[in-house]
Amino acid sequence: MERSRSLVLRSGGLEDARRLAERNDWQRVDSGERDAAEWALWRIGDRAYFCYALAQACGERVCYFYGPDQHEVEALFDRYADGVDAWTLDELLVRSPDESASPATRLREVLRLGLGAPRECSLPFLRYLWIASRHDNEIVRGAVPQAAFYMRWPALRRLLRDLSRLDRSPRVRELARLVLEEINRRPRF
Repeated sequence: MERSRSLVLRSGGLEDARRLAERNDWQRVDSGERDAAEWALWRIGDRAYFCYALAQACGERVCYFYGPDQHEVEALFDRYADGVDAWTLDELLVRSPDESASPATRLREVLRLGLGAPRECSLPFLRYLWIASRHDNEIVRGAVPQAAFYMRWPALRRLLRDLSRLDRSPRVRELARLVLEEINRRPRF
């Protein structure tokens, strides 16, 4: 099973990822059928990779390290995370989802939080999603299962179960049910 660690870019994009890879002599892997502006992959050694991708759901630009060895992935993340301008964990939590902002802004912030969440469960991140799951707007509540899909923390199962049973929107209930099934079937990658 592959393991990964993600960085959500605050600024920059593919060029920044490319510069980091070139500085470290990582081998570019053909992107195949994918749009070269939205996805790029580099091999790091024999078993690890560095990837740049545009997250279609929210338009966020993400870099991530992945491979079969979690310790190696963590070491790569720790060593190279400063090589791109990414949101810090504190910055992802800077504004509570119950503060006033447009639903589209809230949606993007919740998805960004899910994409950039730490590997291990974190109480401030859980609290953030719990507050977002109680938001008046369906768009914001619907972002919670999507963020949970990226995070895949077992601790999110209860929140997803509650959303799948109790949310007033059939769309949010169904999305929460599908993500809960996926997390139960295939834990964190």
